[in-house]
Formats: sequence, C-alpha cells, structure tokens
Amino acid sequence: MLEIFDFMNRLGCGTLILPTLRSRADEISSLANMYLSSLKLESGKHLSGFEPKALLMLKEYSWPDNYTQFKKVLETLSSITDSGYIRGESVAELLHKEGLLHHSASVKEKEKTGDKPMRLDEIITYEVLKAVERNGGNRTKAAGELGISRTTLWRYLEKD
Repeated sequence: MLEIFDFMNRLGCGTLILPTLRSRADEISSLANMYLSSLKLESGKHLSGFEPKALLMLKEYSWPDNYTQFKKVLETLSSITDSGYIRGESVAELLHKEGLLHHSASVKEKEKTGDKPMRLDEIITYEVLKAVERNGGNRTKAAGELGISRTTLWRYLEKD
C-alpha cells in the first residue's frame, strides 16, 4: 500500500508534455477512425468510416483547441450523420462553424483580458485559413476566392 502512495506522489509531481494534435496531422486519420469505432459502440449507429475528402479536411484543420475540440467534432459528426460514411460536406460545414466559434471566443477573450486587438497579419492569416477550410483544403480555389495568387496564399500559410 505504501508503494501505491509513493507512486501517486511521484506521478502527481510529474509533468506530461503531449504533442499538439496539429503536430500529429499524419495520425489524424487513424485517431479519427479509432474514436469513431468507440462512438459506434456507444451510439449503436452503423458508421463505416469517412469519405476521403472528410479525412483530408480533418487532417488539414489547425485544431486550435486540440484534442478536446477534435473529440467534440467527431461526436457531433457521428450524431448528425445519416449514412454509413461521414461526408466531406458535413465536415466542411462543421469545421467552418468551429473556426468561427474559435475566432469569436478568441476575440472575446482578448477584449476581456484587455489584450490588444489582432494585428493585420493575424487577421490576414486567419482569413486565408478560413478560405482554405471553406474550399475543402483546395488551395487553388481558396486563392481564387481571395483574389490572390497561389504563391501568396502559400506564403501566408507558411507564416502560420
């Protein structure tokens, strides 16, 4: 019994540093499918998986609220899906709403804490990311929507 308390004390003093979900983009497909499997068991729905476009959008999203947001998005997608596969259109719509919610919360938090407003380069990068999301990850379409070249769009994305 003393060993358990010793172990708990040591664990309580340790710091776990987890990588961000964004830095693990190559694993998002596996994580999404694994979590979807557990959601299938809980809900009893017959979900077979994701459309390729849907997985691509999940991989390319920035996940500002990390794993918590990822889990919430997948739970929502599984509950609103009425077919065997989670469709790209559903993911695009939900991620767009998530982006707007995150931006709105970020602005409100800055207002509460007295932080200065977003700088122009932050606003531009934000709008570029939103255009890419709206266009399902298609950077050429996003650049066209914004009226800029693909090279300019790429430069903004590299700053992020």
